[in-house]
Amino acid sequence: MDMSKYKSMFLTEAREHLGNMNQVVLALEKDPGDKGYIDSLFRSAHSVKGMAASMGYNDIAELSHKMEDMMDKFRKGEMSITPEATDILLEGADALEHLVDAVEQDRTSDVDIARIIERIKGYGAQKSVVSKTGHRLPTTDHFFKPATDHRFQYLHRNLSGLSGTFCQGRPDTQKTKRAWRGCIDNPFRGRPEGNEVVRAFLC
Repeated sequence: MDMSKYKSMFLTEAREHLGNMNQVVLALEKDPGDKGYIDSLFRSAHSVKGMAASMGYNDIAELSHKMEDMMDKFRKGEMSITPEATDILLEGADALEHLVDAVEQDRTSDVDIARIIERIKGYGAQKSVVSKTGHRLPTTDHFFKPATDHRFQYLHRNLSGLSGTFCQGRPDTQKTKRAWRGCIDNPFRGRPEGNEVVRAFLC
């Protein structure tokens, strides 16, 4: 059987679903309680899992299955969506995109899905605290690729340098990560929004 046409269909549809997943996860960062977003995320992961399994792309099927399980717990209210959860989902979606690229190029991917799956498994077991606003926050310190993301490094460096200007204390990785999510490259280069970032995320 000629599978080439099915492979092309898989690549097209998988990328559509992964694009949707990235957009929805970013939307969930602003509104983690939106059930419509959560359902959309679940459906996309479910679709990618089913298509990959039928084509024999085992790594894609396995990782999307674990992400689907995680999203199902969000749907059932068994787990809350926190900044750490969205980081895991974005990392998972990024890994799936790399795996899909490898399928298109007929090569073996070097994506370590086992590490991401371990993060997914460990997320539900983590202890959490409730912030003043009522959101559940992780008690452990998780890093947003500080060694490889130049935007993260730039923002964290500038927050560190400006920390004494607006308020007391030093920035931590979690606060820098949240600020990074809402900014573009080099937000402090002559942009007044930089001061607002410091006030919002450092204070």
